[in-house]
Amino acid sequence: MRRPARVAGALPEGVFAAVMATGIVSRASHADAPVISTALLWLAAAGLVVLAVLAVARPRPRGSRAAWWDAVTFVAAAGAVAAGYAARGPHGVADALDAAAIAVWLVAIARPAPWTRAGGRRHGHEASGRRLLVVVATQSVVISAVALDGSGGSSLLAGALVAVWVAGLLLTLPIDGPVARGLLLRAQRGRFRADDWILMGVLAISALAAASLLGMHGVPLRRGVRILGIVAWAGACLWIPFLARIDIACSLGRRPGPPGSLRWSMVFPFGMFAAASQAIGTAAGHPLIHRVGLDAAWVALIAWAAVAAGIGGGAVAGLVGSAGSRIGGRQLPE
Repeated sequence: MRRPARVAGALPEGVFAAVMATGIVSRASHADAPVISTALLWLAAAGLVVLAVLAVARPRPRGSRAAWWDAVTFVAAAGAVAAGYAARGPHGVADALDAAAIAVWLVAIARPAPWTRAGGRRHGHEASGRRLLVVVATQSVVISAVALDGSGGSSLLAGALVAVWVAGLLLTLPIDGPVARGLLLRAQRGRFRADDWILMGVLAISALAAASLLGMHGVPLRRGVRILGIVAWAGACLWIPFLARIDIACSLGRRPGPPGSLRWSMVFPFGMFAAASQAIGTAAGHPLIHRVGLDAAWVALIAWAAVAAGIGGGAVAGLVGSAGSRIGGRQLPE
């Protein structure tokens, strides 16, 4: 299938993924590595502002599918950064980011997803975990709305948010099928997409949203939310060894190289699992799950550092190689 030409000067599709990953790793590492966590939060906040300005200055063409991916990744990125600010006190900034995330989510869900549009349905081996970003954005909005309801006293809002949270869980089911089939078909060909890790991350953020709901007053079906939150966390646990095995097996079959920007879609689920484990462990009264989250935060930090170093090193190597080729193309003065 022929891909549409990229607009000159346009940002890469799903560009907010790096901010998503940085923001959630900052949140996950706050307990044991506060200095690193704060530095990552500043980096994520700066990246969010710069990319948002560039997205406005270089808008996508009207009806562009890339704009939809930008929107759902922005929702999760803004929510992650907002949570970091809320944990440190500046609630004005956090509230503004949460409100922006909700507004963008409302616009995104009013439009059909790219794979449901005419000409947008792909073969099974092309369905990847990024389709689940619509659920990630939905559960992120639940978390943002809970944060905005600081008093936690609205039972009507609590009921509406539980309904949205359940709808997100249910939406996961029909999307998971094609993505899992695509994962298996690609694995047979020795290929793996890093965004397939979102199969784990979507369950982790559902558990994190459950923990947020449990912190509200007047939440209906509290026991059910608690049980489903733990089940979602357990499901995320089950995905980890399965995805790791396929990822490693496919990586061993290829020439090693620095990680690409798509690997941010792997870092985000790692950080989300760590943050969700800490939150649901505390909210549901399971210290062992909380402990898992603290340990997993270090794994997420290492993954973030590896991807950042790999992308940075690859960019430097590319610049050096480009400069070398230009120098080699002309005679240097003696």
